[in-house]
Amino acid sequence: MTKSESQGLRIPWRKVSISGDDSNFNKEVNTMISSERRGISFLLFFVLLLMPLLITVETLALESEQIAEIALASTVHLTFSASDPDKVGSTGSGFFVTEKLIATNYHVIEDQSKGSARLVGKSISYQIKGVIGINKRHDLAILKVDVEGIKPLSLGDSSVVKIGQKIYVTGNPRGYEGTFSDGIISGFDWEGSIKRIQITAPISRGSSGGPLLNGEGKVVGIVTSSVDAGQNLNFAIPSKQLKILLERSKNHKVQSLGDAKDIIITGLVEFTTPGDPFDEPEELKKAKRLLESEFNHNMGVLEHNSKRYYHAIGYYDKAIKLNPIEPRFYGSRAAAKFNLSMYIEAVKDYDIAIRYKPDNSRNYYSRGVAKYQLKQMKEAKRDFQKAAELAKKAKDETFYKTVANMLERMEKRY
Repeated sequence: MTKSESQGLRIPWRKVSISGDDSNFNKEVNTMISSERRGISFLLFFVLLLMPLLITVETLALESEQIAEIALASTVHLTFSASDPDKVGSTGSGFFVTEKLIATNYHVIEDQSKGSARLVGKSISYQIKGVIGINKRHDLAILKVDVEGIKPLSLGDSSVVKIGQKIYVTGNPRGYEGTFSDGIISGFDWEGSIKRIQITAPISRGSSGGPLLNGEGKVVGIVTSSVDAGQNLNFAIPSKQLKILLERSKNHKVQSLGDAKDIIITGLVEFTTPGDPFDEPEELKKAKRLLESEFNHNMGVLEHNSKRYYHAIGYYDKAIKLNPIEPRFYGSRAAAKFNLSMYIEAVKDYDIAIRYKPDNSRNYYSRGVAKYQLKQMKEAKRDFQKAAELAKKAKDETFYKTVANMLERMEKRY
């Protein structure tokens, strides 16, 4: 075994003498074996200690009957009427998120003036006092009722749901009150910039606003729509949007349904993590990277103009990391390095800038100047000649004269 291998494995080494009598050697071997046994015994004890915890994790998943019982105890049938005779009333579903707050879809309450909520399977209806929060963009609304003794549903983490995962839905499709169905998450969909969970659990008109639950009986989405012409093309809004709305609405006063438009919350900023299935579309991420790269480049230029060249290089590095094929970024970083007398590094950056944009006369000229500082006169002269050629072709007379003067000086000196 090599030295590096022994360091990597960190094998304990004990010097053993076996000359004359093997007794010392046997003692050492027995000592090492006993030590290994103690280590194995400790590992076994540690595993046994963790087994109850592992078993607990496995048993977090509930039976469908248990989930149905939990969900239906908090699901409501919503009924609304409009004050405008030209508007029709609406019905939908919702569920308790706290003892006195019900979550549903915005489109269920839109243009409605009064309404009531009734727990499925119960005869008592509760008047809806008003609205405390709306996010029209994500089709969410939070309603206030005066009721006691309700056990609300827990909100789960919608960012960890996966395609193929078993889910459950409760609601009142087409007036069939207290319907419980199951399915799987079949995909993730975008409606414009709105992220949605696609599910196979059957839903119909009247299901809107009902909870989408995972195997632990926690809400990971709010049922919002379906495609009538499609088969099992049903959608839900991720529960994290409801969490955001609840947090931002907690200090809002209750307003009537008719005034709900005055508390619409729009433009919520979403934060995603790597691997989040609700991560942004690639086109949007690319656009953001380009904007961020330009920002860092501009910050670098500001530092550059203030002669803080090391700071400028830091910003240029970030810009290049975000957009590694933009020749301007390499040219700017090369200029900062040149000002720090890092001529070899500057030449390398100019090489890349020229590779991405071979018709830029100024990059050839600047690289020629850097090579001139390195006493690479032949290479510098070739760059100046190329710069002159490109400037002349582009009819950039002012710059052409600058390059021609440099070539003339070189001819006189060398």
